[in-house]
Amino acid sequence: MLRIDPVWMNLNLDTAKAELERAKAMVAVAQANLDKSSRERIRLEELFTNKSTSQKELDDARSAERADQAQLLSEQAQVHAAESALQRASLEVERLDVLAPFDGVVVRKMIEVGQWANAGTPLMEIVSRGRIDALIDVPERFVDTVTMGSQIQVLIEPLNMEVVGEVRSIVPDGGNAARTFPVRVSLDDLDGRLLPGMSVLARVPTMKQADTITVPRDAVLRTAQGATVWMNVGGMALPAPVQVLFSKGDRLAVEPLPSSMGPPLSPGMQVVIEGAESLFPTRPLIPLP
Repeated sequence: MLRIDPVWMNLNLDTAKAELERAKAMVAVAQANLDKSSRERIRLEELFTNKSTSQKELDDARSAERADQAQLLSEQAQVHAAESALQRASLEVERLDVLAPFDGVVVRKMIEVGQWANAGTPLMEIVSRGRIDALIDVPERFVDTVTMGSQIQVLIEPLNMEVVGEVRSIVPDGGNAARTFPVRVSLDDLDGRLLPGMSVLARVPTMKQADTITVPRDAVLRTAQGATVWMNVGGMALPAPVQVLFSKGDRLAVEPLPSSMGPPLSPGMQVVIEGAESLFPTRPLIPLP
């Protein structure tokens, strides 16, 4: 998306590299001093065995060797610290390129070229692509029927398009006057047609899971008297009043209603999907294969 001015970070990186080299050089010096004091201690121990030197000179040599050992450990610790500083400086240089955490489109820029930015300064606003969330408000009496990971049909009103989304989260905050709970539904938007701010309608289940009769969408004839499905009963057309519950793709879930003209709609019955407008009760039907 953008690149931060690298001048100061590169200076810090060069300084860290130089400090590491200096620390390594100091380790080499400390190692040389330790080697020298160790040789001196060995020499004086041999002389002391032959009674050619004093106890004090031997003790001084041993003390000098221990001091050089401590100095070497200190310089080695400085090397480790310099290596950590160099790693941090290298990481800061890598972070000069600010990358978006997801695929998206920049919709608002919040900083200009040359402007000073501290850690946490907002740089731009990005809208994701590929996956987008819809926020729907579910009445409190129905929120118990919504579960994490469940599939919900969402109608995108401006596009007159219906998609299936997955419930990602249920926000436990029903403190608004309408007594609704926000539910976040993840939608697939691979073609980039869904845009932030679009209004949506969601079909939320209002009862627990149960077996339901579904029929092709074209099988339901809607009139002023209600919804009707025409059935094939013994080769004759009979109407079956139904109540449409919800849609699922190209099918409608319906609840059979009592009928005075024949049996109610039941699973496995043949239904008419074309020409229902011209039917009348007991009209002969010829089922098509």
